[in-house]
Amino acid sequence: MAVSSVVMMGAGMASSAIGSYSSAQGQKAQLQYQAAMGKLNAAMAESDASILELNASISETQADMAINQGQREEQKLRLGSAQLKGRQRASFAASGVDLGVGSTARVLATTDYMTEVDASEVRANAARAAFGYKVQSVNQKFAAMSARAQGTSYSAGSAFATAGAGGISPMGSAVTSLMGSAGAVSQSWYMMNKKG
Repeated sequence: MAVSSVVMMGAGMASSAIGSYSSAQGQKAQLQYQAAMGKLNAAMAESDASILELNASISETQADMAINQGQREEQKLRLGSAQLKGRQRASFAASGVDLGVGSTARVLATTDYMTEVDASEVRANAARAAFGYKVQSVNQKFAAMSARAQGTSYSAGSAFATAGAGGISPMGSAVTSLMGSAGAVSQSWYMMNKKG
């Protein structure tokens, strides 16, 4: 009967060693998975950051284009105004009206004034559009910095998981379990031999 109890202890010892091996193997696999996912997430964060930086650059270009388009619109407006003023002057001169006095002078001054009002509005619209693009660019740059910081965090987590996985030895766990159980089995074996 004592032999069967020692055999049972031996079987328990083997079962415990197998359990320790499986548990360590599972922990190692989990950490390796976490390391791989950390690397993947870090790469995705870097990709996101690069795209955001590209978008920021595009927004900067759009801001410059908005200013340039405003300048072109202002030039076109001033050219049209100069042509209108030229037609007005020609019409007044053909009628024999003095261009420098009275209502004729007021019409020409009003044309100049309206040209400046319209030109100011064109410049203001271009500046607002450019400002919107600049704000968008700044937001995209900050988002890129945030994505890079997140990527760094993922990389660090991956490195820790890799180090943790490297520190786990399933065979070492099984041997340690066997060593711990061997003392109890040998003591039982000794006690059984001492009695019998």
